[in-house]
Amino acid sequence: MDFSLSNLRRLRYSTPVNNTAVTTTQLPNILDAFIPGYTFFCKLTRDTFGFDLSNIAFVFLVVFASATSVRYLVNSVCWPIVCFFTTAVTVDSNDFIHDCLLAWAAQHPTLRSARSLHVHSLVDDGADEGPIANGLPSTGQDGVPNVVKAFPQYEIYKGAHWFWHNGHYFRLAREDQQVSGITVQNREKLTLTVLGRSTQPIKDLIIEARDRHISELTREKGRRTQEFSSDLRN
Repeated sequence: MDFSLSNLRRLRYSTPVNNTAVTTTQLPNILDAFIPGYTFFCKLTRDTFGFDLSNIAFVFLVVFASATSVRYLVNSVCWPIVCFFTTAVTVDSNDFIHDCLLAWAAQHPTLRSARSLHVHSLVDDGADEGPIANGLPSTGQDGVPNVVKAFPQYEIYKGAHWFWHNGHYFRLAREDQQVSGITVQNREKLTLTVLGRSTQPIKDLIIEARDRHISELTREKGRRTQEFSSDLRN
């Protein structure tokens, strides 16, 4: 049976041999399988407003089919080409490098202004050298003692973020980790991609992030050790 739009229109307005009017609800329409009540609303709008809703539905189907075709071409043709000209390194969330990259990205000018962010608190106990975070010092009037203040630190959240660093164009993607198509709870991964055929720029960035994070941890540990020693002497 021909379910084309022209054939449906011809059948819709034709009169059978027995002079019994054929209503829209009697006509087979493949769109009813995708849009419940499509035929009923087409008849309602045509009888009430004199407007054929099938024209809009036809245009919508053409646009949807075109968008699906373009997306398929991008995934099957363009994406392999992009992969050919890029290299990538992935790190799991249970690895120390994962924390190093997130801490490094939290201080990068482009990444810390991303539109998708995740926030957690850092606590400042009143030392001369405050934590690396965004926030204002406590004045004691906000209900928080002067010696303790929680600072929000922002990190990139789920999604992909492009940025420049040392003359290279990188892409940092934070995603949920999946096993056989199933998302693993409380597990994620970071994928660092660079335009080029060498992974050396990624390795250099990882070393930079690791060294900076270790330096910050060492400085924080030394500060707390000095405060603890001062408390013991007092």
